[in-house]
Amino acid sequence: MAVPRQEKAYEKYAWTLLFATGIVGLIFAFNGIFSSTPDPGALAVFRNISGTTWEELVATNPGVADSIRHLFRIESLYLSSSGLFVTAIALKSYRRGEKWSWYVFLYLPVFFGIFAAWDLPAGGIIWPLFLILLIISLLGLLLPYRKFFPKR
Repeated sequence: MAVPRQEKAYEKYAWTLLFATGIVGLIFAFNGIFSSTPDPGALAVFRNISGTTWEELVATNPGVADSIRHLFRIESLYLSSSGLFVTAIALKSYRRGEKWSWYVFLYLPVFFGIFAAWDLPAGGIIWPLFLILLIISLLGLLLPYRKFFPKR
């Protein structure tokens, strides 16, 4: 009879890293939903692309500014649902070691990597946050790897 494998502490609590990325997403999402202006990172990208500030756009063309605010609120709603799913899956299925949840969370480093790669050349200011979240999500996936894929 095989002895059940004893989990190491870093395997047992790696789910908290992914849970934390979901919480960060929820915080940014709720800020975006209830804010009257886009986030500072988006404003930096807007300034670099258009050559104008947000305040100038609001003064010269308030209809366009309202449309952009609406798009950022929609993006924030998406981010809130994504953050909610990440926290829920991390809290239950990933914590229990269900293999499907490991595969689902493979999208996190890809997501954060794409956003960091997009934000950096556009002149954004939040690419370091995306890079940190990419590293945290990779750690959350790699530390408990043997829990999800044990040696036979």
